[in-house]
Amino acid sequence: GYWDGKRYEGGKSVVVDSPLDVIPVFARAGAVVPEWPVMQYTGERPVDVLTLRVFAGEGESRLYEDDGDGPMNPGGWSRFKVERVANGLRLRWERPDDHSPDYGRVHVIVYGLETKPLSVLADGMPVEARKWSDGCLDVVAAPFDLLEIGY
Repeated sequence: GYWDGKRYEGGKSVVVDSPLDVIPVFARAGAVVPEWPVMQYTGERPVDVLTLRVFAGEGESRLYEDDGDGPMNPGGWSRFKVERVANGLRLRWERPDDHSPDYGRVHVIVYGLETKPLSVLADGMPVEARKWSDGCLDVVAAPFDLLEIGY
């Protein structure tokens, strides 16, 4: 599930709790779901952190990023590719060549890891895990091209 990271087998019916204040949401393995801070209107304040919820598996996701200045600077598509490798998980992030994000940090939450990572590298540089719990890894890094999680 999106909120708790619990894994469900695909192609089956499941019964889940659905209190009035929580919408049951599911993400497929390999998906990356970007999240921005809550704002009342576009450009209310600068975005300094982009959150990426990553669901371990194999898959691709996209994000349209623009500079918020209207149609003269339209932006472009970023692509995320999640892949399992023999010793861990990789997240590749391809951004448009001419796009320079305003945010300086990326909060990455990875769900569904098989074991506690031995290493986390962003573009080859070590990244400290903020938290590890029940298959969920929580890290913060500068925007990266490749995040490698090693078992």
